[in-house]
Amino acid sequence: TKQWCKLDLPGPGDFSALLKSTTGNDNGARCNGGACGDITSDRRWHPAGVAKVFYTAHHAVDPAETRKYIKALKEKQLSGQLPPPILFKGTFYTSGEELKEAHPEITCII
Repeated sequence: TKQWCKLDLPGPGDFSALLKSTTGNDNGARCNGGACGDITSDRRWHPAGVAKVFYTAHHAVDPAETRKYIKALKEKQLSGQLPPPILFKGTFYTSGEELKEAHPEITCII
């Protein structure tokens, strides 16, 4: 099986899932705003789709835009309202272990 997945987000705009969600920072919180979808599945290796993992962002090439997102993320974190960093099927998870427990069918290791 293929266990490696490219988990970085396509761009800074994907962080809208974290910034627009109003569900708090608990494991199992639901995404309710922004880019809540998964990274696209493929029939052979990842038929269930791939989780979004908010550790990095690809294509963060505009310093002003990046600064705006970092500031907003910091403010949400300081207020205790930043959701956990893993998003799959509309639900946030605090760790890869919790994600795998909820979705044993996934093939990616986080």
